[in-house]
Amino acid sequence: FRFALDSPKKRSRTTVNFLFIYLTENQRRAYQSWVKWSQSYQTASFMKGADRHISWRDCGLLSIRYLWSTYCILRSRSDHHLTIPWLGEFVRYRVGLVLAERLYRNIHPQVVVFANDHSGILRAFIRRARELGCKTVYTQHASIGRSFPPLDFDLALLDGNQACHHYIESGPVKGHVVITGRNTCKPQSSTDDCSGGNFIGLATNELNSLKEWIYWIKRLKQLDRKLLLRCHPADKRKIAWRLICRWHGIEFDSSTLNDYLSRCRFLLTGMSGIILEAALKGVPSLAIRPPKWHSQRMLDYYSYERFGLVKGISRQDTNKQLFEHLSQ
Repeated sequence: FRFALDSPKKRSRTTVNFLFIYLTENQRRAYQSWVKWSQSYQTASFMKGADRHISWRDCGLLSIRYLWSTYCILRSRSDHHLTIPWLGEFVRYRVGLVLAERLYRNIHPQVVVFANDHSGILRAFIRRARELGCKTVYTQHASIGRSFPPLDFDLALLDGNQACHHYIESGPVKGHVVITGRNTCKPQSSTDDCSGGNFIGLATNELNSLKEWIYWIKRLKQLDRKLLLRCHPADKRKIAWRLICRWHGIEFDSSTLNDYLSRCRFLLTGMSGIILEAALKGVPSLAIRPPKWHSQRMLDYYSYERFGLVKGISRQDTNKQLFEHLSQ
């Protein structure tokens, strides 16, 4: 097979001081709070508006090219029962190596900045940057959970001590670490918390199955509440979510995170960093406990429940209990 990849724009090889790479809106926002933009800084992304465009078309075609060979490599391993369920991430890592090499071929950054350190495709961009001798910087775009990859950047900017502790638990920390604090929104007063929200927000991510969410959608429909669904920016199932929303008569949200939360009176979510964002906005949350998850460590992955930011809910909770939660 021949794959016609997008031809890169003919640009002379240039050198910039900093290259900021992001894949989602929340990763882009992670830079805005501390970066004073300069002409010697450039951005690279799949999203519109970046200085250097990374092609989704190339990503898709390369994924098809490397799918079978990656599967064969994983299938030959003794731990294939653990690795094959993550086939997509391994394929995206292989694709990322190609896309990163292509990006760095036309631009030679002295420093490459990342807001995600665990995504398969971004791990590939990090690897290629190191191979070129570029300095690497990492800044958080969301909360840090247990079992993240060990920190291995020339400079890591973390939101707080808890994030640092989680990384130390993962393995030896390499490079310099600076605790910067978190740039938060202005806290809402008790008189105007959630005053504009009319919806029960449904915040989905790839850790929860479509089948599990359909179950909760049906239960919430029985309570006759208006529902507003937003899937994680990196979720690959957006078309499926749109079809589910249309079938069940739910509004699908594609606005910014702040706009979405401003429309929500309550939030039902999987275990996700949006719980912290909702707490900062004064929106109470319930976190779905998947029926197949039995480890308390995984059920409270970010320690949100332990610190009182969210309450857990499972299928064992009755509709009356669910209604009481939503009425608080």
